[in-house]
Amino acid sequence: MMFLIEIYTWEEHTPAKALPLSQQLHREYPKSPAMYLAEIMDHYELKQWDDVANLAQDYLAKITSGSALLPTRRGLSGTLFASGRRAIRTP
Repeated sequence: MMFLIEIYTWEEHTPAKALPLSQQLHREYPKSPAMYLAEIMDHYELKQWDDVANLAQDYLAKITSGSALLPTRRGLSGTLFASGRRAIRTP
């Protein structure tokens, strides 16, 4: 499913098709940084800033509490970027 998410989001530029898949994988693998980031990025591409902020805050809270797998450096910076982008609400 991750391949489909990437194809829909980045190749076909149809994140609305990818979002249900990323949400399903996130439910199935709630501790996986990749599943968090897939869903966050689909919301980001859809400019659903409140969802981006909520998921990013949840993800960061789980990282700091130790209840999620450790993120990659890129994953953490991507989450912080998406969160900041929502805060300034640029198109």
